[in-house]
Amino acid sequence: MDVEVLITGARAPTGKEPLSLGIVGERIAHLGDGEGVRAGRVIDAQGCLLLPGLVEPHAHLDKTYSVAALPAGPASAQGALREAIAAMGQHKAERSIDEMLERADAALKRATACGVSTLRSHVDVGAPADLDNLRALLDLGRAHRHRIALRLTVLSDPGSRDGFALSREALALGADAIGGAPALTADPQRSISASFDLAEASGCAIDLHIDENEDPRSPCLEQLADEARRRRWQGDLCASHCCALGFARKSDRDRIIGKVAEAGIDIVALPACNLFLMGRGQEPVPRGIAPVNALQEAGVNVCVGTDNVQDPFHALGDYDPLANAALLFNAAHFGGRDVGRALRLATDNAAQALDLGDGYGLQAGALANFSLYRCDGPLAALTERPLRSWVFFRGRPILRQSLAQHWLVGDGR
Repeated sequence: MDVEVLITGARAPTGKEPLSLGIVGERIAHLGDGEGVRAGRVIDAQGCLLLPGLVEPHAHLDKTYSVAALPAGPASAQGALREAIAAMGQHKAERSIDEMLERADAALKRATACGVSTLRSHVDVGAPADLDNLRALLDLGRAHRHRIALRLTVLSDPGSRDGFALSREALALGADAIGGAPALTADPQRSISASFDLAEASGCAIDLHIDENEDPRSPCLEQLADEARRRRWQGDLCASHCCALGFARKSDRDRIIGKVAEAGIDIVALPACNLFLMGRGQEPVPRGIAPVNALQEAGVNVCVGTDNVQDPFHALGDYDPLANAALLFNAAHFGGRDVGRALRLATDNAAQALDLGDGYGLQAGALANFSLYRCDGPLAALTERPLRSWVFFRGRPILRQSLAQHWLVGDGR
């Protein structure tokens, strides 16, 4: 068999035997022992761990890296969600599009360096001027198309007349999903229903911020599931956050999760931001994240996302999905042997949530989006934040990382 590029000596996530991967064009043409494979170029992975391209299902590029530009003592200093919204609104009124683009460009480069091959970002579209931000981010995505696939979701209130019109225009410009935060609107049910109306008309996906609060009676996730079931919805449907579900009584939680599973809703857990935002002022302080174990036990697909990075909503954060998977491993009380399950949160599960289909993964015929990690295996990938020795996107190497480490003092033996 002839291939253009052959990776040899890689370590598979589930095995110890050396693995070879062959590329033809943009796709994986061979995955196995490499025997009998001829290549125009051979790259020795030197035992690096091979993982498919990481998938970031939930980011906010129009807000990212803005915390340093905020005035001292911003309204979001206490971490409350509505205060962060107010602080971001004030900052948006003062910044330029060029400032936003510079930060978003840095974010995409950082995500690429972390091995992310697909990233979905929500973009505020609450006023006509916000369409200029969307246009700028669409252009930025095209500029980065040889490194990363960028998908943009409209973050608006389609339940209002203006919000519906703006959302429809944003989808026409090139956004590929309708979003919103129904719990923050005057009529959550109307906002949810309007999201389906737009998705049915345009054929786009739905990805809503759902119940990002500590109220166990917050109705939006159940309303979303009921609406999807009523419409017999077959399209892509994500619910991000779902914090309130973690505060609900077990009987209510189990009823809602049953509906979520029946409706086929994908859940995006966002531990870094929600551990920071949720439960402030409560004693004892709760975790404030979606009940991941209960959701997965019911057969619901759950993935992990970054959410906000170094902005009024979250002063820290990073675009490394494996760091978020490791954080959720702890916060959601995974079992000690659930390393593979944690890795899937940022790979297969996230790919399913974004409907990447058969074009994703380590398999013949899939797009050759993958990274080689300088570490011994899946556990080290979660714990050590290892170098991505090579990052490939659509069959091409797009980034290399190296680090020299020298012990200057003996080990005492």
